[in-house]
Amino acid sequence: MSKIKNINPTNLYSLNTIDYNNIVDEDEEIINFFWNPNTLLLDKLYKRLDNMNINTNIIDIGCSDRNKQFKKATHLLDYNNIPLDDKILIKFDLDFDKFKYDDKYFNYIYCRHTLEDIQNPQNAFSEIVRISKQGFIETPSPLVEITNYIDGWATNLRGYIHHRYIVWTDMKTNTLKFLPKYPLIENIKYSNDLLKKNNYLLNNYSVYWNNYYVWDENNPPNILVYRNDINMNIINDYARLLNEAVISSIDHTTYYINMINK
Repeated sequence: MSKIKNINPTNLYSLNTIDYNNIVDEDEEIINFFWNPNTLLLDKLYKRLDNMNINTNIIDIGCSDRNKQFKKATHLLDYNNIPLDDKILIKFDLDFDKFKYDDKYFNYIYCRHTLEDIQNPQNAFSEIVRISKQGFIETPSPLVEITNYIDGWATNLRGYIHHRYIVWTDMKTNTLKFLPKYPLIENIKYSNDLLKKNNYLLNNYSVYWNNYYVWDENNPPNILVYRNDINMNIINDYARLLNEAVISSIDHTTYYINMINK
């Protein structure tokens, strides 16, 4: 399969999941960078909200610039000034603040590429699920975080160099798990065979660049933040947890995308 080096290949975004019969053992680098929101996935979310007749009290957490905002949002939360149109802007510190909204005030929360950046995801997650009836959280995939040259070609470091956590979904318990991104990640050895297949997966299946997490009254939200010498040991457990993160994220992404494609 020929590929063209393209920083933002929007024409290549898809909702395809792995076809294991076509995985090949290629020695290739990352050449397709799927950094932006997947418009096909967003269309699925918009349609779901329309079907549930949800049009009010929708908040985008960490909305970033105008081009990446959740278009159905009535409220935007971001620490920086951004163009508003008719939306309500909330200035808020996710690490420490408490929302000045009643429980279940928001009908829907959308949060993309935010929780992995902050210092205290426990506070942010607790407040997000407290004030919302249901929602969607997207974070970079653990596959990306163990891969070199993701955050630009100038640095031979794994994943996004500014992230504090590696995040994945435990499908059995609907738990969003956070593993601190310690410097040790740069020294963990993976087989060349695994890395080749990982690169092939990221180059050809855009959905695996992210991890997805949803909750509603039928799927109660849970969070687990790993802490060294509290509920894990960095020497004994870190490599194992990274492996769990990659496998669990692949399995959950495959399940989630197949479910919304039905």
